[in-house]
Amino acid sequence: MSSSFFSSTLGNYRWRICALLFFSTTINYVDRQVLGILAPDLQREFQWS
Repeated sequence: MSSSFFSSTLGNYRWRICALLFFSTTINYVDRQVLGILAPDLQREFQWS
């Protein structure tokens, strides 16, 4: 096995980890925005203060 094979395999894993971090951050951001939009309705529905 050559070192270029290991570096290209390692590079693929790096991009996969970067993609997972990007998507998890995006989902977290969208989730927070949706909760912020729905907060008044949820407060009325469940009598939260």
